[in-house]
Amino acid sequence: MLIVLLQLYWLSFGLIGLAVALTLRQVSKTRRSEFMHYLQTTHPVVRAVLVWTLGLLPFLPIAVPAYIFEWPLWSLKAEYLLLLIAALSVLAANRKPIMQKLHRPRYTRATFVLGLVLAATLLYDYLLALRIGAPLYGDAPVQLAKITFFQHVHFALADPYYSNHGVVDPRYSTNLLNALMAVAASLLHTTAAEVWKNSYGMYRLVIWLSMFGLLWTYLGKRYRYLAYVVTALLVIVWSGYFLFAVLPDRIVLAWAMLLLLGLKLWLETKSWPLLAIAAALVASTHTLFSLIVLGYLILTMGVLWLGRQVSFKQLLTPVLCVLVLALPVGLNLYYPNHANGDKALYTSGSLGATTPVPRHYGLFVISQLPAMPLLVIALSGLLIAYVWFADRQRNSRLRLFAYFAAFAGLALLFRANLLALVGYGLLIWQGKRWSLRIALSVLFCYAALLMYDPLFWRVAGGSVPPWFIARFQELNVFGMVGAMLGLLFLVEWPLRRWGYTRLSYSMLAVTMGLFVWYFTWPRTNDYNIATLQDKKNVQFAVNRQESLRALAQLAPQLQNQLVYSNDPNLNIRIPGVVPTNVYSMNPENESPVSNIHLRGQCTLQLAKSLKLADLQAAGITRIITDPPYSSAVTRLARTRPYLKLVARAGIYQVYTVRAATAYTHAADKCAIPHGE
Repeated sequence: MLIVLLQLYWLSFGLIGLAVALTLRQVSKTRRSEFMHYLQTTHPVVRAVLVWTLGLLPFLPIAVPAYIFEWPLWSLKAEYLLLLIAALSVLAANRKPIMQKLHRPRYTRATFVLGLVLAATLLYDYLLALRIGAPLYGDAPVQLAKITFFQHVHFALADPYYSNHGVVDPRYSTNLLNALMAVAASLLHTTAAEVWKNSYGMYRLVIWLSMFGLLWTYLGKRYRYLAYVVTALLVIVWSGYFLFAVLPDRIVLAWAMLLLLGLKLWLETKSWPLLAIAAALVASTHTLFSLIVLGYLILTMGVLWLGRQVSFKQLLTPVLCVLVLALPVGLNLYYPNHANGDKALYTSGSLGATTPVPRHYGLFVISQLPAMPLLVIALSGLLIAYVWFADRQRNSRLRLFAYFAAFAGLALLFRANLLALVGYGLLIWQGKRWSLRIALSVLFCYAALLMYDPLFWRVAGGSVPPWFIARFQELNVFGMVGAMLGLLFLVEWPLRRWGYTRLSYSMLAVTMGLFVWYFTWPRTNDYNIATLQDKKNVQFAVNRQESLRALAQLAPQLQNQLVYSNDPNLNIRIPGVVPTNVYSMNPENESPVSNIHLRGQCTLQLAKSLKLADLQAAGITRIITDPPYSSAVTRLARTRPYLKLVARAGIYQVYTVRAATAYTHAADKCAIPHGE
């Protein structure tokens, strides 16, 4: 029942968005706006994504100040309830005009079949995600700690746990969707972990539909059917890429797609609302991505202005978007805290792995080409040259023979980065205006310009974390589908040109099968598919559910405590159930500027002895044991007179650390200075 209610909660933002759209249409100045015209006449799937996005927009004026001024959760919860009631009233009053105004597109038989295939693929992915649930490892504990803190205490920019003591996380702070998950947890009387886990399907669906909308809009009428094909392939071969769809650095890619869609609409029709809305959502989701988009907009507008594609007056819209995107960056730089030095150390890349030389993480840049990719370039060039030559010949057999020979060569010597260039060329070619073609070219080169520009490396100090570079590449969301577009275009274009329509469909089906066969390794679906296939993983999912319920029963004993456990699964799950400070965390769950490494040394020492001196030096007040996993620590806890068993739930046991004599001399490894 909880899963159903949570899906209805997320769908309710679509109702709010539809009411917002109707309200905008009734305003006299927006009746003739290009944005409203586009919203009414575009593909129903694109319309659904945009309407759902509009439903999130009214929460920004409350959510952002709530983070900055640390308002309680009821401020956003009250807004949600009021907006939902108002939306239902607006929709009830306009139910007939809604159906009359909507544009009903006409479908050919081919697009209808492709639409059914895409719908089945998306439904399968959605139901599978609901069955499995979002993973709770990686960066999830940090996000869950934030959501739990919002639910039980108040909003805050800073990371409330893991000894950050007021230091703002330089990656994401004013995350709107985290705030809305806290609202859901409060309204449904459940935990942040349950909301996180069961929101997985909806978040993935938003990403897939956003990609479809982007492709449908950027591909001209001649190639729009590829939006169905490529999106379905994306769900299959890139499923594992959105394993952490709920994380801010994954869901933000959906807003990046809408931003590029808004950029196209602005350059072609001067309609600015969608561009501004997408910029606001990016700014409210991921701070680093705000910086990335900010840089892209500045670079693109500069190139367009110098190329006399836009006037100085027309730059007002992107300038306003830049100001919106600069807000979270400024908050992270200047928000008051007493550990700016440590934060500067983190953002400089001195903590963790760094890369001293430029390195590429995407599909676009080609460097040090081996011989085999050169053959792909040659075959692609020969294919294009042959199509030009064959247009002047009448020998159809010769045409088809050369075509299949070229196809076999492409299939055997497939190189994604090279075919992505063909896909990028197709997208640029489909652009109606030179300004849009320039904007796309800048997008494809954006990451390369930064990574290979000596000025950037000089400013960055010559050393930045690899994940930082990877994020700049990810703004080019076309990189996920560039190779697919390039391959499908090379397969389809000659046959269509020569009039072999049915054969082109057959070859597209063969190509899709080869693409899935080539890319579908276990690593691409290592969580969703493998979890269902492996009985151990299914049992793990069941155990996780039982674990979350047991931890919820222990909340009164764990709340607002410093908790120790040497079970890594517990260290991940506790922050999503109860507001507390978990002492021992895995390194991959490191929150910026936390003393995670010092804690790790102390954790190992505690597991050996559970000495009172170590516990007091670390400030630990509760110990939770898991006998099946940590039998040694459980036995130690039973033999220590200063530990008292205060609660049980399921297999877990909670001990409190009795305050003995004041400890004045810090133990060596557990003497972690509080306040760092």
